[in-house]
Amino acid sequence: MTTVDLKQSLLDEISKIENHEFFEALKVFMDFKMEKKIYHVSEEQMIVIEEGLQEFERNEGISDKEFTTEIEKWLSTK
Repeated sequence: MTTVDLKQSLLDEISKIENHEFFEALKVFMDFKMEKKIYHVSEEQMIVIEEGLQEFERNEGISDKEFTTEIEKWLSTK
């Protein structure tokens, strides 16, 4: 699949989505990737990030496959 084909495929799929929260998350991701702004996190978010990093250091994370399965399950309930 070419880059043009991939872009068109993504645009087609995105045009079907009605979830506002999805678009907010996508915007944050795109801004980060484009380095348009610095993302500021709240104290609560920083605590969660630090907890996640500590879990990672203790090898308490889940595999990419498990994560994908969980996300797909979560998305199917929305």
